[in-house]
Amino acid sequence: MNKLLNRRLADVEEILIRKFNQFAVEYGAKHILTLGEPNFDTPDAMKMPAIQALGDGKTYYGSSYGNQNFREAVQRFEKRVNQVDYDLNEIMITHGSTEGLAAALITMLNPGDEVINLTPAYPLYKNVVALTGAKIVSVDVSKNNFQVSKEMLDAAITNRTKVIIITSPNNPTGTILNDESLAVIYQAVKKHKFFVISDEVYNQLVYTERRLGFSKYQDIRDYIVVCQSLSKPYAMTGWRLGYMLAPLWFMESVLKIHQYLVVAVNTFIQDGGVAALEYDVTPMVESYRARRDYVVMRLQAMDVKFPYPEGAFYVFISVAEFGMDSWRFCEELVRAEGVALIPGICFDTDDHVRISYCVEMDTLIAGMEGLERFVTGLRVKKMNSGEFKEGDVVEGRITGVQSYGIFVRLSDQCSGLVHASELEKLESREPSRFFKLGQTIKVRIIRAKPGGTQFILKIYRERGSSRRIGAANFETTAGFDALQDKIPEWVQYAKDKNWI
Repeated sequence: MNKLLNRRLADVEEILIRKFNQFAVEYGAKHILTLGEPNFDTPDAMKMPAIQALGDGKTYYGSSYGNQNFREAVQRFEKRVNQVDYDLNEIMITHGSTEGLAAALITMLNPGDEVINLTPAYPLYKNVVALTGAKIVSVDVSKNNFQVSKEMLDAAITNRTKVIIITSPNNPTGTILNDESLAVIYQAVKKHKFFVISDEVYNQLVYTERRLGFSKYQDIRDYIVVCQSLSKPYAMTGWRLGYMLAPLWFMESVLKIHQYLVVAVNTFIQDGGVAALEYDVTPMVESYRARRDYVVMRLQAMDVKFPYPEGAFYVFISVAEFGMDSWRFCEELVRAEGVALIPGICFDTDDHVRISYCVEMDTLIAGMEGLERFVTGLRVKKMNSGEFKEGDVVEGRITGVQSYGIFVRLSDQCSGLVHASELEKLESREPSRFFKLGQTIKVRIIRAKPGGTQFILKIYRERGSSRRIGAANFETTAGFDALQDKIPEWVQYAKDKNWI
């Protein structure tokens, strides 16, 4: 029967994010940090206008462009927030950003065309591209601190390049493209004349000074298509409501695809959209910020690597040190601790996993506790497997300096606290005088043992000489106290809960 199906479906994956989430739920995971769905109900400010619209009989077909009052609200919002002017005929209401993205790509692409995809990236893009017969050209920005350089973009551009897709803040990393990255993309589009699709679903969930969207480059507006969704910033995921901004010449074509896919967006929900674009999301953003800070604090204490999340509600942590792919890591975490994260392979980056922190705080705390136990266990296993041997000299880095001791990371293997009492007399009296954050030291292994490694610390001076500064049992768990100066309220909360 497969011969009766579209052959291109062979290149289209099911949504792996939902596949793994379903596995976690069916297995009985108790702490689900998987989907990017806000834990807030839609505010009444948006629900009541939609209810009123139903009462007023707004249950008939609407314009394929969308209700005029909602498009006018979009027009005002974009002028206020992104400082751009779009005519009403350059604004189309869509079923979330998903339908808008699909309609835009179908409108643009022919078989053989190439689409530049900055990875890690949301999987929708490559799978819709596959349906069109076009080709994805992946650019791995994780190699450049999750930013775009001219060299990497130039290497990806060919005479078949039709569009580049950008998402900032990014899903799954929470990183934001800086001004230099945006300028590189702008210059490439200006020179080579290809499209930019800017997926701006997270552009209001920003914890730094908010930057203008890519549409600020109005001199190339003929090549810019913006796809926006109300799902994430307004806690409206079930509404399936968004919009597209595009030049009139493109809008006249994409409207055909939109009409044959959905005809028009539900009329009565659009009044809720009007209210949303006037709604202040600051309290929700601040709630996400607090959760972001908590997760970052816990991950720093675990000494795992991740790009610092400036927006959205995700953290993308490296699991490269554990020697397993991301799906296996996440499966074993579910089985061992009942904690569910999303494998990085879902975003074409198999040495990372995604944490979603838009969940209840109790779930987040329990999830981080389980993750720390799991990571600690993997590091102990790695040490006991012969990773460290007697006499080895390992390079370490000081990750915290306090009056009671220093925190040290041994490469990617393990981290721990060296108490001041274990140091030589001079250093033990005032560690901050002799040790600096980020300082590199040498560690000589005395004896590897279950649960930790006994070692001697040495500092190597500029001229190559060294001297012994102390010995201690170095456990694979990292202490939280080194972070007291940064986030004292979370540390105290953790102590009150008796989980540190």
